[in-house]
Amino acid sequence: MKSIIRMTPQTNIVLSTARRLGHASNSQILIEAHKTMPDLSATTVHRITNRLIDGGILAKGPEINGTQLVDANVTAHDHFMCSACSGIKDLRINNDLR
Repeated sequence: MKSIIRMTPQTNIVLSTARRLGHASNSQILIEAHKTMPDLSATTVHRITNRLIDGGILAKGPEINGTQLVDANVTAHDHFMCSACSGIKDLRINNDLR
């Protein structure tokens, strides 16, 4: 059973930032969230993203160079990472092709 997540102002900022970025590290979320909530701490962002992932509102994204990303897309999907720009895109690969 998933727990109820309290939607504090901090949680709302972290969630909206993660959704806007799509795939992001906690550090990237913190940098963007600081624009509207400068007192937000890295620890708070980490705790909030973990609660949102545990609650199924966000998902764990790919790990890139040792950094775990948060993924705003909670549906089943794969990831494509561009070797030129390091951008990450969601895609679905037919199970028959795997």
